[in-house]
Formats: sequence, C-alpha cells, structure tokens
Amino acid sequence: MRIIASTGNQKISLFHFLIAAAMVFTLLLITCACGKKNSPRPPEDFAPGQVRYLTAEGALDAVVLMWQAPESAAEPLVLAHFVVYRTSYQKDEEPDFEELGQVAAAESPQDNAGLKASQNQPAKIYSWRDPNVDAGKQYEYKVVGVNEDGVEGEAGAKLRVTFLGESSYFEALPLGE
Repeated sequence: MRIIASTGNQKISLFHFLIAAAMVFTLLLITCACGKKNSPRPPEDFAPGQVRYLTAEGALDAVVLMWQAPESAAEPLVLAHFVVYRTSYQKDEEPDFEELGQVAAAESPQDNAGLKASQNQPAKIYSWRDPNVDAGKQYEYKVVGVNEDGVEGEAGAKLRVTFLGESSYFEALPLGE
C-alpha cells in the first residue's frame, strides 16, 4: 500500500484518497450540474404577450381585423399562431366569446415583402376576415397569441364593431368592460 500523505499517526493511502476525491466530485456534480437555479415556473409565465394595435375596417360583406404581434424580444418560446374570438354584443349580458379561427405566426416578424422587419421597416400586420356578419348587429372581437407549447396569452383589449358594411364603426375597449 502506497502512502501519499501522513499527518501524525494517520496515514492516507492512494486508494482512500481517490475514493474521497470521487465522492467530493460526485457531490459537487449533483449539486451544481442539475441546471436548476430556481423552482419550476408555471406555463403562464411563458405565455405570449398581448397583440398590439388591434384595429378593424368594414368591407361590403365582412369585418377585417388587423393587428401586430406582441413584443417578443424577451419571450422564451416561439409564437406559433393567433386565435381570433368573437361574440355577439348584447348590452348588460356577459360576453360569450367563441373561437372563429387561427392565423399562423411567422417565426420572425417580416414585412409584406418577406424582409425582416427593423426599426426602419414596418412590422408584419396580421389580419382576419369575418364574412359571417349581419348589417346593424354589434360584435366584439379579441385576438390572442399562442406559443409553440399551446400556452395562450391574454388579450390586451377587445374591439366592439357595429357592422354597417364599409360604414361600420369600431370602438376599442379594455377587457374588463
């Protein structure tokens, strides 16, 4: 047995030294290499932000919604698509929004020419055409982003539309109203 260190009456063999070093290394590996610095975060923390600039315009036979994607610089997951919701507006009734459809989101914002958007170029404008409207009726719309894991963001506002063809008028409302 080869002795590598001696302190007084205690002698440490190479074998015991290697076992102790392996145990210390394993303990450090277990505590430092797990990759978790904090407790797990709920999926809502990764939900896309609110869509921006939700607007609409009237066509002869439809309402056309338009919006821009949420700010995405700090979002950890990729925006997959948008969901468009609508309800018929009745005063003093709780809105019952139903999904109208989905609009695919580009992986990176692009303008209509397919070039990456920058501060000097317009951001991509997404749109949805709703042809199932009746003249004189009021509708409320909201649009939310959904990330690649299916986590839906919150709507920032809703849009109340009184459909009168090209003369339709619109009112942006906070969600609580």
